[in-house]
Amino acid sequence: MNKNMFNRRRFLTGSSTLLGASILSTLPSIANSALGKGQQNVAVNSDKADHIVPILTGTEFDLYVSKQSAIVNGKKSMATLINDSLPAPTLKMREGDTVIIRVHNQMDESTSIHWHGLLVPFEMDGVPGISFDGIPANSTFTYTFKLKQSGTYWYHSHSGFQEQTGMLGAIVIEPKGRERHPVAEDHVIVLSDWTHRDPHNLLKLLKQRADFDNYHLPDFKKLLSDIAATDIEAAHDKRKMWNQMRMMPTDFTDLSGE
Repeated sequence: MNKNMFNRRRFLTGSSTLLGASILSTLPSIANSALGKGQQNVAVNSDKADHIVPILTGTEFDLYVSKQSAIVNGKKSMATLINDSLPAPTLKMREGDTVIIRVHNQMDESTSIHWHGLLVPFEMDGVPGISFDGIPANSTFTYTFKLKQSGTYWYHSHSGFQEQTGMLGAIVIEPKGRERHPVAEDHVIVLSDWTHRDPHNLLKLLKQRADFDNYHLPDFKKLLSDIAATDIEAAHDKRKMWNQMRMMPTDFTDLSGE
């Protein structure tokens, strides 16, 4: 693919808080068949300086979903990977093409892939219970759809907590015509939450107490700081507002980073 056809695109954010990031370098394309198929026993180490996220191009893709150990921020935990990569490979396509994406589920649980923001037939949308039944354990599902748009998007699992454990990646769709602003190369940055806790247990704790992991509650020290920054009336009004809403300024989205 001509590098001059690449375009600067907006950052692609995963969830809400930046806890981890992987920079995807523009490298020669890696053939789909040469990628891993979830059969490695060595943990994927996202901390290594040479950690590379594969870039797949073309109109046919094979994505292998598996559970594997991954090292993030020096700690090992179980991850849901596509083609042994954390995050999942970047898919580069072209507007107007019809793509065929075979998802091989190598896990003992069902999975799915939702093409976030893409205009696809409802049965290809990838949301279990709504657009299809999901991809059963140890089976293959083939997504087929025509690309009706260009830009930067992302794809992710819509099953259980697979997205939260790494099953997400970027999509770059080149426009059918010329790029408006040709550049030498493109870099995609994927930002995603990460926790070493069991996500099922984490959700249970959040339901029991939304601020269980929040170490930045508005205490007396924070009150004095607000008074010093503004005045006592403004600090009082700020707390009165939150009390009237029966909310805290920090809630379940404020989990402490690993």
